[in-house]
Amino acid sequence: MLIFAEPCVAKAIATLGFANLSSLCFIFLQNGMWFAYGIRQDILQLTHIGLLVTSIAAIVIMQS
Repeated sequence: MLIFAEPCVAKAIATLGFANLSSLCFIFLQNGMWFAYGIRQDILQLTHIGLLVTSIAAIVIMQS
């Protein structure tokens, strides 16, 4: 697997992975708004927002 040894390819794959993580966290946030947050689960909402912010910060750090 020498293809993944190049830094530009590894950076692109890592960015794609972080983008998938942030989309998954966004889906968690949307589903929580539909199902769980109406029954006073505010800690769960804060957890999902924290995951989304962390994944977006990881993408920004990866691109710099």
